Amino acid sequence: LFQGAGGARMPRPGDWFCPTCHVRNMTSAFFCHICGAADLANNISNPAVARVLGGKSYPQRGDWGCTRCGVGMMRKDEVCTHCGKVGRDSLDAFVAP
Repeated sequence: LFQGAGGARMPRPGDWFCPTCHVRNMTSAFFCHICGAADLANNISNPAVARVLGGKSYPQRGDWGCTRCGVGMMRKDEVCTHCGKVGRDSLDAFVAP
């Protein structure tokens, strides 16, 4: 179903849509990959974002997003596992409420 010519464009469970530019983002993206972290409302923890049903319940309380690379981290992650530059308690981290 998710393979072949049209598979890359097909929304997957848990994907979400940016409330500003309406582009589809993967669940692993904490911030919109187009808008970035400049506007903190463009993130997966915003209750106003539209989501594709069937995905895991992410983010959970304490999960956070790296504002440098945009990747979502779990509460247990002390440093960004993608870029390694931001800590959860840093000013460059956005923690989900």
